[in-house]
Amino acid sequence: MTDFKPILISELTILEKNERHNKNVHKARAYTKVLQQIKAFEGPITSAAQVMELPGVGKSIASKVAEIIETGALKEAEDIQQGSTFNIREELLNVFGIGPVKANELVTLGIRSLDELRARQAELLNDKQTIGLHHYDALLERIPRAEMRRHEAKIKKMVHEVDPRFVFEIVGSYRRGAADSGDIDVLLKLPDEAGRSKGEAVEVFVRLCRYLEAMTYVVDVLAQGDKKFMGVCRVSPKAKARRLDILLTTEEEYPHALLYFTGSDKFNIALRSRALDRGLTMNEHGIKYMNPSVNDAILPKMKEEADILNYLGLQYVPPVERQNDAIFQKYSIPK
Repeated sequence: MTDFKPILISELTILEKNERHNKNVHKARAYTKVLQQIKAFEGPITSAAQVMELPGVGKSIASKVAEIIETGALKEAEDIQQGSTFNIREELLNVFGIGPVKANELVTLGIRSLDELRARQAELLNDKQTIGLHHYDALLERIPRAEMRRHEAKIKKMVHEVDPRFVFEIVGSYRRGAADSGDIDVLLKLPDEAGRSKGEAVEVFVRLCRYLEAMTYVVDVLAQGDKKFMGVCRVSPKAKARRLDILLTTEEEYPHALLYFTGSDKFNIALRSRALDRGLTMNEHGIKYMNPSVNDAILPKMKEEADILNYLGLQYVPPVERQNDAIFQKYSIPK
């Protein structure tokens, strides 16, 4: 039997994006919720009835689902794609620094291709958007795992040349063992030590960012603050440009950030739901009780990811297995 899940996701995503282009936030959000339900649906979708039972599927979306399953396509989605501005808006949104408002502005000014934008970039774009346009094709490409390993080795060498006390990890899909990655996300901490001044970690972090530029690993800076760096890097002079994000955390926040930024998204959502069931709220900064009358001091000190997972009734889940809540049963701690 035909699994309609891929075509449902494809066609409804076009409608979702089109509503965002047109600033119809509520309609876009409705599509987003239904798409999340379809993506999370276990097994194939072979009939419209399976989708109709999902939360958030109203009459309008239901009719579109029925059309897709009956005909294998959605005319409204086809019409949108054939329209004069949909595809260029999508391309513009893939340029770093260009959001929906700027994309709409560029289309209004007559931009219909990236070549046209390149010809008018001095007039229409700021410095960061110009960098994003310059590296457009390379930044859209996935980074093979073999190249990610080279980045990891290079970053490790330079980080320890600046300060050997630094502890870092490349998170995201790379840490989960994926075959390729969208960008290079680095999580960093300078361990607490007696006598270290409060601002030392920030000072060393800024020095590290400058060093990465001086060593020509970073070829363009997109944004830099006291705790976060965003830029473009190359693992070698002739290599492709890649997006690089570095985040400095405190010793206390590091395990929470490590868990959060490793993902996957579905695993994180399931983990937060598990925390909510226990009256807790959690994010990349920490975990605490939702009820203000409960003293958070009763929470144990969490130095590692395992401490957080244990508190939620789970054994340590290896990053390569963090896909969704289906793994919880395997790693649940017996009561």
